[in-house]
Amino acid sequence: MKSDKNKKEQKQLIMVSLICLIILSFLISTFSSVSVKADELVEVQNQIDDLLAQKENVAYERSLVEADLYGLQNLKTTSEDSLAWLNERNTEQQEAYTALKEKQDLILTVQASYLENLDVSKQNYDTKVEQYGDRIETMFGMHNKSIFELFLESDSLEGFFTSVKFMRIITDEDEAALEDLEEAHDNLIQLTQDTQVIIDENNQELDEIDEILAGIEADINYQIEEITLLDTSISDLEGQIDLFVASESEIQWALAEADANMARIEEEREAERLAAEQAAAEAAAAAEAEAARLAAQATQPVDPMTQPEFDDSVGGYPVVEDPGYVEDPQVEEPIPSEPQIVQEPVYYGSGLAWPVPSSYMITSYFGYRTFGGYSDFHTGTDIGAPTGTPVVAPAPGTITYAGWMDVGGNTVMIDHGNGMTSMYCHLSGFGCSVGQVVSTGETICYIGSTGFSTGPHLHYEIRINGVSVDPLTYY
Repeated sequence: MKSDKNKKEQKQLIMVSLICLIILSFLISTFSSVSVKADELVEVQNQIDDLLAQKENVAYERSLVEADLYGLQNLKTTSEDSLAWLNERNTEQQEAYTALKEKQDLILTVQASYLENLDVSKQNYDTKVEQYGDRIETMFGMHNKSIFELFLESDSLEGFFTSVKFMRIITDEDEAALEDLEEAHDNLIQLTQDTQVIIDENNQELDEIDEILAGIEADINYQIEEITLLDTSISDLEGQIDLFVASESEIQWALAEADANMARIEEEREAERLAAEQAAAEAAAAAEAEAARLAAQATQPVDPMTQPEFDDSVGGYPVVEDPGYVEDPQVEEPIPSEPQIVQEPVYYGSGLAWPVPSSYMITSYFGYRTFGGYSDFHTGTDIGAPTGTPVVAPAPGTITYAGWMDVGGNTVMIDHGNGMTSMYCHLSGFGCSVGQVVSTGETICYIGSTGFSTGPHLHYEIRINGVSVDPLTYY
């Protein structure tokens, strides 16, 4: 009975050791695989950290440039307001200048008329003086004779008085006419002087307006030059911002791929862990079942005549009578079942299927584009269609990303192999999951207007070895 008890204990010890060896082998295999995956995760995480640092740096530099751009745009607005005010003021001064010129021209015309009348009056006056002089000299021939001399030369006293009276009448008229002419002459001289004063004042005012207009025109030219320089600087800054936007798009794309890789590694780790745990559990269950079977055999009565010296009931391993020594059995560890490897499709070239079978309306092409006064490089092709329109895979591939992106909104990415990747943005919903293998024409998502979008459409993008290419080259 003591020998049977020792044999039973030895068998149980062997089975326990066997179970421990099986579990240990699976743990070693699992830990080895987990360690490799952990290294991959660390590498991907470092890549993500670097990309995030780059993205933060680009965003910071972009914010500085945008601040400069904002300041320049404010300066341009101020300069344009000043220019508008100067142009308005210049127009007002020009109108005042024109009015003064018209006034001066009118004054000069009136002055010319007065001067002409003055000349005519002077000529009439001179003619009258000459006529009166000739007449007196002809009629009396005594322009310088005295009254006594006229009396002696008269035929009678009556004739004398008649001659004297006539001379006085003529002299009085001549004196009156002379006084009128002199008065007219004085008036014309005064008018000429007054007119000249007005002309001088107008000329002074016109000179002042000319000086003001020259200053305004100088200010206008300066403002125009300033606005030209500001436009050039603004254009340069907008170009820098376009480069920053392109860099951010590149970084966002790389982050999406890194996130997809991390998700894939995590899923592979989890799948391997579950498979190892399941295999270890199955092996342990099998060992326990075997131990139970052997324990059941050990409880049965043993016929010493029929029982051999060596008990081969435990897997053919001999049991020694000495309970203090047990030969280490050479246990053949069960090989864990490996997860089935899915052969991923590989793109080998040629044409692609159109991603939106129900719509061929292209709303924006690949390349540089301008909208709302803003210019950027469009890295894909936009296809317009109503929200909820199905989108299909253009070629076989594996889904590497299905989630949210800052600019693209809901986004799906497919790895087609041989360096080709396709991306679908602004989606309203998903029809696939990460790790899923899809075939040509299989629905993967639905059109929407999420993220930075002006309306329902699909942003369809293709990259070859990480470089964006025109999707239409494949159609």
